[in-house]
Amino acid sequence: MQHIKLILLLSILTSHPVWAYIDPSSGSLLLQAILAGVVGIGVYFKNIRLWIVGFFGGNKDKTQRGNE
Repeated sequence: MQHIKLILLLSILTSHPVWAYIDPSSGSLLLQAILAGVVGIGVYFKNIRLWIVGFFGGNKDKTQRGNE
C-alpha cells in the first residue's frame, strides 16, 4: 500500500500540463460506455441473485402459485 501512495505522490508532483481536450462527441461516447458498463454489471448481478433465490425455492412463479 505504501508503494502505491509513493507512486501516486510522485506522479502528481512530476506531472506536466497536457495540451489535449475531449470534444463533445468523444465525451458523450465515453459517458455512454461508462453508463452501459454500470448498468450491465447491475443486470448481471441481479440475474445471479434471482437465479440463486430461484434455485433455493425462495420465489415461485405466479403460474405455480395459482395451481397450488
